Amino acid sequence: VTMFGITECYRASAFLTALKNKDYELIGKLIKLSHDGDRVVNPVSVSNEKINSLIESGCDLAFETGAYGCSTKEIDYLTEVINAQDGVIGSKLTGAGLGGCVVAIVKKENANAVISAINKNYYDKFGFEYGAKVYVPSSGAKVIY
Repeated sequence: VTMFGITECYRASAFLTALKNKDYELIGKLIKLSHDGDRVVNPVSVSNEKINSLIESGCDLAFETGAYGCSTKEIDYLTEVINAQDGVIGSKLTGAGLGGCVVAIVKKENANAVISAINKNYYDKFGFEYGAKVYVPSSGAKVIY
């Protein structure tokens, strides 16, 4: 779990650089790696030997995951459904402390097809009410004078 937290910090730094450089392939890779650390289905194995090997090799910790394991099998499945769709940059569990949800970065022209795939392959499969929505990012909260 500690390794997950540490590697998330490195991913956050790498993510900011990738955003500045508009490196969407790297952004997707970092998002998927972040979810891999949350997985409960096929989780990443972490041992003292692996940690010692990573230290000795001087690897980039942004590309390691740790093993937080706070997801569910349904959320792991949903991220796989989403990531398999054309136009998806990446998806991951977020906000798990309050029940969680999955966020995905999707190319605008593919958004409706991704929603249809989610409805068919996730909501219908598990008998859940449709809930996927498209949101457009903004600059976030700020004080305006």
